Amino acid sequence: MALIIGAIIVRIYYTPDWGPNQWGNVGTWLAGIATSLAVIVAVWQTNNANKQARAAEKRADDMQRHTNRERIRQLEFSAVSEIIRCADLAMDSTRRYYETTQATLGGAAGTTEKAKAKEIESNWLDSFTEVFRGINIAILDLETEGIIRASISMTPIIIEIKDTAKENKASSRITPHIDTFLRESMVKVSAGQVALIEAASTAHSSGTVDRVLREMRDELKDKQEAADTKAS
Repeated sequence: MALIIGAIIVRIYYTPDWGPNQWGNVGTWLAGIATSLAVIVAVWQTNNANKQARAAEKRADDMQRHTNRERIRQLEFSAVSEIIRCADLAMDSTRRYYETTQATLGGAAGTTEKAKAKEIESNWLDSFTEVFRGINIAILDLETEGIIRASISMTPIIIEIKDTAKENKASSRITPHIDTFLRESMVKVSAGQVALIEAASTAHSSGTVDRVLREMRDELKDKQEAADTKAS
């Protein structure tokens, strides 16, 4: 640009009839051109700065959204694991309630044995307090509707197990009726857990997540099949 301006000045200098008045005009023109160029450069710099600022803001927003998604995913995976653990605890404690009571009262059912059976029943009921507390706290960490619905659906299954077991108190033997109840309860719990895992998989699908959840789902199905085999 400087070379072009210099060439113009040289050309004008050697032009006939070019005097001081004309040179004064040239100074005015050059000052105007310089001002225009300064304005153009300033506008370009401003636009460039604005573009960079918008790009930085977008990157920050994307990073924040990514961070929020990761936070929600971690919270929900932890909550799902806790709900599955609580459901397992409800089922396992109920099975132990019957099996331990049978072992305690299977022989001589004296005062000591009966007192022990009462203690077993009390511990079993206490385990359900832990189960419901754990599920309710875990649900508070959920934000995805599908996972929330699947989690809430576990509660009536567990309530049914507790109420049915209270109506059919453990005794010196496990009747076929109780055995069927335990097996069917296991099936219901496993189905609820699988539905919960599938809801989490749908909400937070990725290669690694799908693999881990698939393994968890397969483990639950294997456990359910093992229960069916034992019952038959």
